[in-house]
Amino acid sequence: MRNASIILVVIATACSPGALPSTTQTQSVTTTTTTVAAVSTVTTSPVVLVTNPATERPIDDEDLALMPLVDLPGSWIGYAPATTELEDNDRIVLLNTHDPDDEAQDVSRYNRLSGYRTVHRPTRFPEARAVAVDSWVHLFFGDRGASDYLADFARDVAKDLDTGHQANQRVVEALTFAVDPIGDETLGLILTVAPATDPTERLTETIIGFRVGRMLGMVSVLEHRNIDSRIGAQRLAEALHERMLAVLDGSITAEPEPVIAAIGPYGFSYEQTIVESYVQVIYPIIEIEGDLDGDGIVDEGGDGIVTTTTIAPTDSTAPPDDGSGETTTSTSTTTTTRLIQVTNRGSVTATGAVVGTGIDCELTFSLVQGVQRRRYIKTDDGIWSKPATSQRFAEADPGSVAVASDLIYCPGWPTTLELSGLGEQVQPGTGERVDLDGIPAEKFELGYEELFAVGLAPETSRGIQFDRFDLWLATDQAEPWVLGIDISYSGTTESLELAIGPGFYPGADVSIDIEFFVTSLDDPELSVERPTDIGT
Repeated sequence: MRNASIILVVIATACSPGALPSTTQTQSVTTTTTTVAAVSTVTTSPVVLVTNPATERPIDDEDLALMPLVDLPGSWIGYAPATTELEDNDRIVLLNTHDPDDEAQDVSRYNRLSGYRTVHRPTRFPEARAVAVDSWVHLFFGDRGASDYLADFARDVAKDLDTGHQANQRVVEALTFAVDPIGDETLGLILTVAPATDPTERLTETIIGFRVGRMLGMVSVLEHRNIDSRIGAQRLAEALHERMLAVLDGSITAEPEPVIAAIGPYGFSYEQTIVESYVQVIYPIIEIEGDLDGDGIVDEGGDGIVTTTTIAPTDSTAPPDDGSGETTTSTSTTTTTRLIQVTNRGSVTATGAVVGTGIDCELTFSLVQGVQRRRYIKTDDGIWSKPATSQRFAEADPGSVAVASDLIYCPGWPTTLELSGLGEQVQPGTGERVDLDGIPAEKFELGYEELFAVGLAPETSRGIQFDRFDLWLATDQAEPWVLGIDISYSGTTESLELAIGPGFYPGADVSIDIEFFVTSLDDPELSVERPTDIGT
């Protein structure tokens, strides 16, 4: 079982392949120049509906909760669920801040009954290519309502009345594209959106919607750059379609939560680091006196290797190939490039305490752009956050994707073998007995197979240099709690993206180090309380 909750840091920026193509793709997914705005002005015949027996049976919210994707396929395998929640009619109207009245009318007009959504975030920093991957479902009273709602969704996007991912973004441009058949009918959209927080920024959102009887399935990939994600979105939509059918035919059912003894209060420390090295070609060099690295800045010292290529001229007196007897004159062309060895380092550290369901956690993000620090306190009463620049806590939205993504690092690693993805790989009682900072433990030296099991490496080790995967388990507790992990490995961009998704610099060599340790266990002095210094 791949563990999708493990977080990685990436400090690379993926290169955009350029503007959105308008040519046919090899996988039969094409982009057209038809704008979504045109959809609302073209009269089309209603879709001919044929009853789909898959959705004729009763469907309730418990069924809907099982349908959104849990483990993402392909290059999205390293993305972790950040939020999973019911989207009943009241909530979906509230979410549509652009025009809640229009959405309320749509809910009534098309007899929408309920829905469910899961948001996956990259298991790394926001420099990763995709900001979020959503999968969600809608349930309607009848097939016609589902079909008409799908068409209306496209019209609302054209009018900037709705977006696929979140309400605080504005649609700047919208395109439709053809989707390989999924279910009874499909819709493909590519949106250029501007977040309300920075109207000058541009994000690209690729959305695929499809109908199965009286249900709609939707997937969305929201990205920093104008990158063609139609193929990836198609695979996500196909996986969602397969999962919906499996729930409807009873192949997937709600499994009872395993009864696991509660771990006592414990302190923790978590750190993960990624170092990324690659060669960057600077071309052409800007000739500035004293500028040694070609960046337009006068340097006291330079680095990198200058490569000069000269294309020799042809003989200026040689006759041309056409035999006219005339001579030609050509000059040599010199191209100077600079190869710069770039090394980027990014890390996240988390320290704090876990007491029951309560968490007190301090996070430090060390990014290329600088250092960010913030603290979270989570109790049964709510969640509060405080950035390093503030003296007071503020109440945080538990449904916020950003908050949920931060809290994945707190504590950063599950304390049970099952949730770690190692329930079948590690046999408690067979390790080396050791003392781990005063806590009786046993140590296991794991291998590449276990690294794959927890979702940190591709199935094949080609391109991966494995260093270590050490695991410590408690020996005198009710359960063999995970007390520590120490992981170190490296690989190429191509090999690592097979496991944890896009986001590394093309052609880079990447090293990954992850450490998690329980610093104290069953400590009666640990407590997590609602903060008293809460601001307005």
